[in-house]
Amino acid sequence: MVCRLLEALPGSHLSSRSHSTIVDNSWLYYNLRACIAVSASGGFRRAEISLPAGNAFSAMHMSRASLFFIINKQVVRAPSRQALLGMHEGIILRDLALHCWVAPRELRVTPMFTYAANSGIANRKPITQDFLDSTLRTLLRSWLNEDSARLYSWHSFRIGLACASKAAGAPDPAILALCRWRSKEYIPTYGRINHEMSCGWLDAAVSQDISSIQTPNIGSIPSVSPPETYQYLAAVLALERNLTFKEIRRLTGLLPELDDDDFMRDLTSTPNNHGAESDEDAKPVKANVNAAAVFDIGVRWMRRGAESG
Repeated sequence: MVCRLLEALPGSHLSSRSHSTIVDNSWLYYNLRACIAVSASGGFRRAEISLPAGNAFSAMHMSRASLFFIINKQVVRAPSRQALLGMHEGIILRDLALHCWVAPRELRVTPMFTYAANSGIANRKPITQDFLDSTLRTLLRSWLNEDSARLYSWHSFRIGLACASKAAGAPDPAILALCRWRSKEYIPTYGRINHEMSCGWLDAAVSQDISSIQTPNIGSIPSVSPPETYQYLAAVLALERNLTFKEIRRLTGLLPELDDDDFMRDLTSTPNNHGAESDEDAKPVKANVNAAAVFDIGVRWMRRGAESG
């Protein structure tokens, strides 16, 4: 999915008036490419890498100073061109630093992702959230139909990273730290992990092939049980509440035969014993359990509670 998005970037026509086309190897191309990469491989939120339209950039937002490289175990925020060309990992972010160069003194006052290489610092407008949403929709529609494209949003990158990390065997604390999910219980323990662990799990997550989907996005679920199963469930729902024992008993005949033995015959012939009142009556029950009796026990237990209450 991520590779398809990256491949679809060059030449894509957007609905934006000021940026109608993503020109290959342009400033906008490298910035959008990096937006997708850090979201998919780093789990960054849309609100972390872009701003709402009309909001001014400030020191509270991610800047180009937030991008750094670890070269020879040293953190380098403004590597030389020669050092960048010698890198063979993190190519997308390397290309951002290489082809969208920002002077070291301007790193902290330049938004992390911008539209164009304007001469003045004040003219370097941060990419907005609406623009990212629109771009993602355009890219998805380049190979997906409308219904399928609608299932994805920028938040899907974070969900995908969490699913891929889980598939790679990452423990829950590591996933919480990688995705920067916080709660009162986890803040003290899982707030941070070191670079080596983070890189290791992120690399493992990238290699996973996941196909999970949220339940509301499932169009239809294939039938995995015999039709009799659904007929039985429909009969139960039709009776709604206030089931009498006789009504429950009548449901027994509708229970589907899920085994290849005499399950149904044993089920319908199981006697109805209204509770064991003595040790002699309290004998072990056979493996085949009467579902109607189970319903009956639950009904009588609720009635007993209501009467005693």
